[in-house]
Amino acid sequence: MARKWLVNEGPRWAFLLLWFGLNIFLFAYFCYQFETSKNFWYLRQYIGVGLCLARGAAVPINFNCMLILLPVCRNLISLVRGSGVGVWRWMRRLLDKNLTFHK
Repeated sequence: MARKWLVNEGPRWAFLLLWFGLNIFLFAYFCYQFETSKNFWYLRQYIGVGLCLARGAAVPINFNCMLILLPVCRNLISLVRGSGVGVWRWMRRLLDKNLTFHK
């Protein structure tokens, strides 16, 4: 039973864990960068911890927007489909239906 669940649901949960982990890492890393950088010392004195939280939260938002808009980029889709290197048949089918998916 557990093996069937792992085969059916495992990749989805692994992807979600990777995606959440990457978003948390991006937030923590850039929040730390804005908290410790000497370039933003005066701004930190004025705004406080709000600078770290706002700029740290903006990076995962930009990353997720990029992930949403990337499949709609026709030039990239044509390049990936045309190369044939590392593109499996099921992925090629998904690339063909990318605009339908986003409607």
